[in-house]
Amino acid sequence: MANAGMQINNGNSAKIENWFYAVWAYNTGFHQYTTASAPWGVGWSNNPINPIYPASRQPFLEASQSDAVHPQDWPYPEKVMGWAAWGASLVETQTADSSTRGYPINFVSSYTTAWWSIGTDRSSVKPPRTTFCVLTINNCNPSSANPCQLTSLECWFHVSASWKNNCNTSCGTSNERFDSTYATEASSMSSSLPAITLQSSFPPDCASPPSGVVVVDDTTHANARNAGECTNQPSAGSFQFTFTSPNANGGYPAKVDLHQQGGGFNGHFSFAHMQANSNMTGYPGAQASVIGTWNRGASMTGQWTRVWIHLPDYGGWSQQAAYTINFGDGTSETRYLPQRTYANQWVSIGVFQMKGTPSVSLSNRLTEDYNPNDPNFTGMSLGNNQEDVAWDAVGFQALAAKPQELAVALGDSFSSGEGAGSYDPWSDNNGSNLGSRNACHQSGNAWVRKTILPGNSLSIGARAASGDPTLDFHFLACSGAESENLLPYYTAGTVIPVNGELQNGNTSQWSTVSQLDAGYLDANTTLVTLSIGGNDMRFAPILAGCVAAYFGTLTGDCSTMVLAGDSANVVSASATRLSSVLPNSLATVLSQIKAKAPNARIALVGYPKLFQTGSTCVFISSINQTWLNNLTDGLNGALSTAATAAGPRVFFVDPTSNFSGHNLCTGVGTTAINGIDTTATPGENALVRIGNLGFLTNGSYASQTSVHPNTLGTQYYANALQAALALHP
Repeated sequence: MANAGMQINNGNSAKIENWFYAVWAYNTGFHQYTTASAPWGVGWSNNPINPIYPASRQPFLEASQSDAVHPQDWPYPEKVMGWAAWGASLVETQTADSSTRGYPINFVSSYTTAWWSIGTDRSSVKPPRTTFCVLTINNCNPSSANPCQLTSLECWFHVSASWKNNCNTSCGTSNERFDSTYATEASSMSSSLPAITLQSSFPPDCASPPSGVVVVDDTTHANARNAGECTNQPSAGSFQFTFTSPNANGGYPAKVDLHQQGGGFNGHFSFAHMQANSNMTGYPGAQASVIGTWNRGASMTGQWTRVWIHLPDYGGWSQQAAYTINFGDGTSETRYLPQRTYANQWVSIGVFQMKGTPSVSLSNRLTEDYNPNDPNFTGMSLGNNQEDVAWDAVGFQALAAKPQELAVALGDSFSSGEGAGSYDPWSDNNGSNLGSRNACHQSGNAWVRKTILPGNSLSIGARAASGDPTLDFHFLACSGAESENLLPYYTAGTVIPVNGELQNGNTSQWSTVSQLDAGYLDANTTLVTLSIGGNDMRFAPILAGCVAAYFGTLTGDCSTMVLAGDSANVVSASATRLSSVLPNSLATVLSQIKAKAPNARIALVGYPKLFQTGSTCVFISSINQTWLNNLTDGLNGALSTAATAAGPRVFFVDPTSNFSGHNLCTGVGTTAINGIDTTATPGENALVRIGNLGFLTNGSYASQTSVHPNTLGTQYYANALQAALALHP
């Protein structure tokens, strides 16, 4: 540019701002001089005063790195100056941290930015908008709404410009990593200069899959990104994307949204945004639909086969990933899997008897949360265009025989292991939007995982973790679940309408599908466990009212508290629920489970009494402790009656005697139930806790882990289930 007589500031090439013209010309070209009357110089499109760029914009990246989300609001040279001045921090890893129960993000700087002596000088890396607009030079009128006065828009600028009077002190200085004496990267490794340490962001998983698993990867190319980083594992079969429903012009919008990443199994996976499953106006889900299919490529007729899914440690965040297992004869089953695990890992979605050459398909279509005929229909599912779904690798593992037990755990917080800690990462995180948050709190210490099935020496959890071929186990329980959260989509008669409650339809939790819609129950299922009913009885807000009554914020005891949505006091509302609402809901739940798992034993597990006489460690008076214990007795009675009414293979498990002497406030080492816990879990919103017990007098919020069995309590639950299973083989 200097040869054309165009200089920025003092022209010192060591200063960042002085490269403005060079960057401008690099992006839009340089129009050579022809005659004195003809326009020439750098193009109009990147002129800072061009009205296509908001006049109110701040320097690029100065206020927020989110500027990079809408880079079209800045001309190209301003963007380059912004990158030089502020740079960007990028996520290198995000993993589960068991010690803090969090998911810390490790940010690293993308490069070393330039430096300025004074902060205001850094901000002025962006020139004033009018710097390159002079009527007598490039026919540009800075006072006009449309500054370029030429219909051809050839308002090309070609003279020197300056907005830093003393550039040697006020302009930015770069950090030169490679100066003129630095020959090549290879030779530098043996020089006296510091060596570069290559660091992989989200390292790929090139470890061997579970024993006996034949992998079908999403690509056959070798994808290890750095030499020696890892060795690719072998892959069989084939993978293919299918794009459906082209738009009116014959194009496929879904292809624009399909991307690939260098992580996951063998260092490669693809991802796209989840799309609404509706084709209503404004939600053209079909046009953005893409299906990825892994084909085994060989017949597995008659073989019982465990199907594994490899989930990458990032990029796959959807809680509605629907994997359809095609058995090879035209029949199939679909099972849903939350992908936000924060770790490269293989996850089993079940054992199936194949009938030909099997395949597995995954689409980016969401399942709607509501029926369009329901007046509460929102038209969209949480997660639409927010969360990504990932296509990584699938594994097929032929087993010697059908597993002896195919077990599924359903239910609420008492089944999920709320309060026992060590929660599965997907079930305890607070993502960037409503579609990603989850507080199901599935614990590694949950009682179902501790249970030892008859004839075995190891627990369900230990056997599942080791890939025991004689067991197929799936854990779907979610803290906060009510009956309708278990039921299939739009099940009639879910809840009898009392005080405005929904009469029909399930309501999903977070952005998952209902527990029965997740697809893990079928004719092969041999055992179903669940606890349900506590949340139907509104036990958490009732307990919160009892705490409030203790501190005098309510008149009288908590039996006179009015619940939101209830027109009567707690005694009346609870009696109504016990006599009509709960029995009908339980009957619907049990009948739906039996319909989906017609050959399974169903263990309906009850609740322990919370209090011993004279307990003082929680903020609930003795009269209300007695009243709450009686409410638990009534709830267990309703559960026992429902199990008996459901008929063969359904039985009630009463944990009351197991917890006797180990209820709340019985002392350290003996109490099996948590007191009031004010420590938030990652899945709990810091401002609006779901399933909370309310505010305490000190202003803190009670976590949903409060008043739930601890690890000792989940063992008592496991003992109760083991005894019941021995009586119901």
